[in-house]
Amino acid sequence: MDYRILKKIDTDTAIGKRIISFLITEKNRKKLSAYLKGRLRAKMLRHEFEDRASNLKDLVNSSEQHITPVTQPLVLISLLSRSGGILLGQLFDGHPKIHVHPGELSIAIGNQEKFTTPKMEFGDNPKSWLAFFAENTISRHLKEVHINLEKVNSTQQFVFIPYLQKRIFLRYLKSLNRFDLRQMYDAYMTSYFGAWLNNVNFSGKDKKYIVGYSPSLAMNDESVKQYFGVYPEGKLISILRDPQKWIESNLLHNKDYPVAATAISHWRKAAQSMLRNKKTFGDRVCIIRFEDLTAKTEAVMDYLSKILNIEYGGILLTPTFNQTRIKRQDYLESSKALEINLFKQPKGIRLEEIDSNYHQTIEDYKSVLSKTVQI
Repeated sequence: MDYRILKKIDTDTAIGKRIISFLITEKNRKKLSAYLKGRLRAKMLRHEFEDRASNLKDLVNSSEQHITPVTQPLVLISLLSRSGGILLGQLFDGHPKIHVHPGELSIAIGNQEKFTTPKMEFGDNPKSWLAFFAENTISRHLKEVHINLEKVNSTQQFVFIPYLQKRIFLRYLKSLNRFDLRQMYDAYMTSYFGAWLNNVNFSGKDKKYIVGYSPSLAMNDESVKQYFGVYPEGKLISILRDPQKWIESNLLHNKDYPVAATAISHWRKAAQSMLRNKKTFGDRVCIIRFEDLTAKTEAVMDYLSKILNIEYGGILLTPTFNQTRIKRQDYLESSKALEINLFKQPKGIRLEEIDSNYHQTIEDYKSVLSKTVQI
């Protein structure tokens, strides 16, 4: 008779136990009991390890039940690439009063140069709204974050579940009695940071700002206007870099500007947009010098902490990702970069034209310098 059947037989007279005791010695009975318990445990573990769908469902359900709203105003770092924007975001990363977006923020932008507010009726299907806000494609966004981590030799991982983001986004909207455009952005930020599962700086009370980096967005007047329309209490931080150093850097590193003429033209557009933004939005726009950020980091971060009303501390002096220290990128160019002839004549463009355009940047540079924070 099967032992498991005998074990289930337990009448008022305990006949099953007496039969087992008679047939099997106590020593063997203990061995058999341990063996069966081990098999049961192994079966349960095998089921739990292999049932990936169930594991994910449990994780999503648990996270969805503990939503922390992220409704703080957005501090937007927007400037030309290779001007210290990523570095500034990394310096803010560990501050306990700030949520820092880990990559290039392209929420509802499409081409990273336009902050586009959604043109939709709030009676539409909310599931379609998330697709509007989603940053590029999720897979591309995750890839960009991991590439940036590799560049700074970080051992950190970025654990993000898009399906959970959708669940949080819809659940947050459902909790509102009414919602406007700002609350739509709040829903997106809440879902984004809620789906970032290993974000060690997510918890904590009284967060004051979200910080995001979006290169070139500030060069579009309509985008800046719409940004401040959604976040009237927001701050726009731009960084001014010496034009010659910026052009040398981009000729070496950036394939978007293969010749000096293109780089000079783009730098001038950026400088002129800084002047317009400062004139239009006043104290809500802050312009700092790249050279101050890299050489006088302590003074710059002390100033920014004051205008953001956050506590200044050593955490603002160390670039981190997810509060883990990372390698600080070296913005000083190699000798190869310095050997580049800035006015090298590209095919189809006269040397005189390049020379003239470059010298016009000197006047633009002086004008913007007069509007930068004096450190």
